Amino acid sequence: VSNTGLSNTKVFALSIMDNTILAGTFGGGVFKSTNNGNSWTAINNGLNNLNVRSIKTDGKIIVAGTLNNAFLSQDNGNSWKSITDNIPKNTTKDNLSYLLAFYIYIYKLFNVLLLIIS
Repeated sequence: VSNTGLSNTKVFALSIMDNTILAGTFGGGVFKSTNNGNSWTAINNGLNNLNVRSIKTDGKIIVAGTLNNAFLSQDNGNSWKSITDNIPKNTTKDNLSYLLAFYIYIYKLFNVLLLIIS
């Protein structure tokens, strides 16, 4: 398996979106491959926390979860914006995955972003 362009191989999350593979890495952010993993490109514009633990996708919508934030991309990962703050410190990786799926559901259903979790 090639990792050309995948500068951080500590992959914590994978997701497939159409013909694109997304890899969330701990310390390197999000990478995408459009050729079955033969080469990778970092897609971190606006992603100010590169410790990605979970990724969920739905169409062009991608939500990436870090240790304490969630980030939304509406353009296949070309740009990101923070959509949460203060994710509880004891949130497990599995719980974060469910939380991100919930954010996508709410966003698609109501076209609104949740700003703060408490």
